[in-house]
Amino acid sequence: MLDVIVIGGGVAGLVAARECAHLGLNVLVLEAADVVGGAVAGHEVAGLPLDAGAESFAVRGNTVAAFVANLGLADQIVEPNPAGAWLHLPPLRPAAPRCRCRCRRPGCSASPARRWPTMCAARSAGPAPCAPTPTG
Repeated sequence: MLDVIVIGGGVAGLVAARECAHLGLNVLVLEAADVVGGAVAGHEVAGLPLDAGAESFAVRGNTVAAFVANLGLADQIVEPNPAGAWLHLPPLRPAAPRCRCRCRRPGCSASPARRWPTMCAARSAGPAPCAPTPTG
């Protein structure tokens, strides 16, 4: 018989399940993905193994380090490279003009190109139109 069902096998779900199990409860963890860990995972890009999700934890109170040691994973902790890490990204595309009602739909009737913005067609069922403010 189950006492607790934990939805999600991310870090929080796994910690909750572990705490319940330590209380002697029968626990079932339901996870939609093929693996547990949530945002904390590994992946590979062009043959290079990379970590995703949390890349560090606070060491001031020693709480996380003690928890990791209690799990028997203390030897798995990797010290960060003192040189840091760098990420090179391609140049960003310029942002498209945004309509005044903030719906961001192309061709909105309240686009910045209009001198007196009107209510956006996408929001016409909404409670209030965009405030008319002159441009230019």
